[in-house]
Amino acid sequence: TAVAATLIIYGADQQTAQRLSGSLGFPHRLEQELVTPLPPPLEPGQPDTLSRQLSSDANALLRYQQAPARAPEDYARLQLLLPMIRHQYFSRLREQQQLAYGVTVVPVNLQDREGFALIAQSASASPAQLHQATEEFLRDFPQWLNTMPAAHLEQLKSKALSELRSRSHTQQALQGEALANHYWSQITSQQRNDAWFHAVENNLQSLNREQLTDYFHQLFDKQTQRGLILEGWPDK
Repeated sequence: TAVAATLIIYGADQQTAQRLSGSLGFPHRLEQELVTPLPPPLEPGQPDTLSRQLSSDANALLRYQQAPARAPEDYARLQLLLPMIRHQYFSRLREQQQLAYGVTVVPVNLQDREGFALIAQSASASPAQLHQATEEFLRDFPQWLNTMPAAHLEQLKSKALSELRSRSHTQQALQGEALANHYWSQITSQQRNDAWFHAVENNLQSLNREQLTDYFHQLFDKQTQRGLILEGWPDK
């Protein structure tokens, strides 16, 4: 079934907007007025909530959350935690509650900081209902994390390590202009070298449930982390 949807993205350039739209599997239409900076200064505290009418047939919620500093241990925790949040968020809102047909979690690099966005789209549930369901999911997630079987955690760690090593091998295979562009990107964005990725790998291997739970609470610490909530509804 074809779905007509427009994703409103704040604080992103067109390339980032296209990547986020593509992650949902929907055709995208970018308009200059839809790609605007986040309202400054977006200080830590209760996430700002923006409401907007969409050129879409669906109600939508986008819940952006900034991650802590970009140290190797933070990156390792985020790489392991995001797939868990994505899977459980989809299971909760789509499969269990049947509130939304489009449910995903995507990484977002915004204002030179790691972060992620929880996204839900629904033809029936209101933006307020999607918002409430998302907040309830985030409230309950640590309990799921603390009761997850140890064997399942080890499987997820192995998968995250494989993906990290795969990205590293892809970078090593670059040549010529592609390799130069890769290193220039690392320089301009203050990104990572081989030693940094090795530190991430070591942190991934040693992560335990308690560290992940603590990191989850850091992500949503209102005193230090910034967030943004976008509620949208069809224009019909």
